[in-house]
Amino acid sequence: MASSSVQSSSCVVQIPFVSLTREQKRDFLSAAAVKTIQKITAGYKHRMEHYLENSHLLDIGVFYPRDYASALTNYVQQVDPAASCVAQEDLPLIQARLSMLKAQGAFVHGFLSPRHFEMKKQDGSVTGFEINSFVVKPLVRPSDALKAAYKKLSFLGCGECCQISFYQAILKALGEERFNYIFAAKGPSALFIHMNASTNPILCLIKPPHSEETPVKKADIVFFKNIDSYQQRHPNGDGAGYVTLCVDDTPGHERFTALGFGAEGLSKEEISELLREQYNKEPALVQTLSNAHAAKCILRWYKTLKRDVVEAHPQQIAHMIQTTLEKKYPRLSKEAFEEQGGMQQLKGDALGHGSLDVDKLEILARASTHEKALNMLTLWQRALLSEWTIP
Repeated sequence: MASSSVQSSSCVVQIPFVSLTREQKRDFLSAAAVKTIQKITAGYKHRMEHYLENSHLLDIGVFYPRDYASALTNYVQQVDPAASCVAQEDLPLIQARLSMLKAQGAFVHGFLSPRHFEMKKQDGSVTGFEINSFVVKPLVRPSDALKAAYKKLSFLGCGECCQISFYQAILKALGEERFNYIFAAKGPSALFIHMNASTNPILCLIKPPHSEETPVKKADIVFFKNIDSYQQRHPNGDGAGYVTLCVDDTPGHERFTALGFGAEGLSKEEISELLREQYNKEPALVQTLSNAHAAKCILRWYKTLKRDVVEAHPQQIAHMIQTTLEKKYPRLSKEAFEEQGGMQQLKGDALGHGSLDVDKLEILARASTHEKALNMLTLWQRALLSEWTIP
């Protein structure tokens, strides 16, 4: 297949993407995004199933923060130090890692390679940083940072994993040189991993569905929301919903994947049941927090429950709150779950759910210089931000 070229200020960059038909471009982007999300989810499943046999599986890849904390705790509790020399060497390291990550607040605000990313600060948050909010560091190539996000140890949410998959598809479409130029830290469109930020450059490249009735296509992002009372039962929970990527768009048999689902994905019915299971879990309040962070959270929750703050250890207060929550919001049967609204499938909302915009990516790929591509991306960002700004 002949490939087109894009002229930069220093060299000619070959970009096969621009030679494809529109339908082929759509398939190209979908395949790249699905391949990445399936690699992330398959790796996660393997590591969670086998880390007790090989603790070094806890050194790499993407995890949910709470699942990673549970894995470290489980390893310390279940591995016999006398079982092998490896176990004897690993246990102190695992224990030290658990303590260090708690103290840093990593199980609250997430974690990405500090060599490649900086965390976004946020005044008033429990740890001082915004949850799952990371921007590429100066002098780091965005393509290297992107690879580190899913190959090195990371704590992220399902939405960020979908976003990484979209970034990877964009990288494949534009080529490494152009990708690194337009998403460089020094520019206005720095590589930013955070699903809910209106200033994130990737959001202007995501096209929402035309309507709620628009059929879901392969590699579309779709959000499945838990019932409203989930957040009341789990004030520190991470099962309020799943941002998923469609991996099979067969009508009536669609399947979606997210971190924890496995590469083959789940049906809508299976996702609904999983959300109900998340709701029925025992509320997890401070298990993954340091005492300092736990004290801040507990104070907020206690006030929310309209109780007077008493002089007690944070763990005692947490137990009192947990007992109150379980009584006020009891576990639900499948029928009761459905009566409260059940799972909701949301598309095309402010989180940017939908598919990668083929037309915009073609414009970026065909731009005669990297500078022109960056300028176009910046214009789209400003237009999107103005739409979300209330006059």
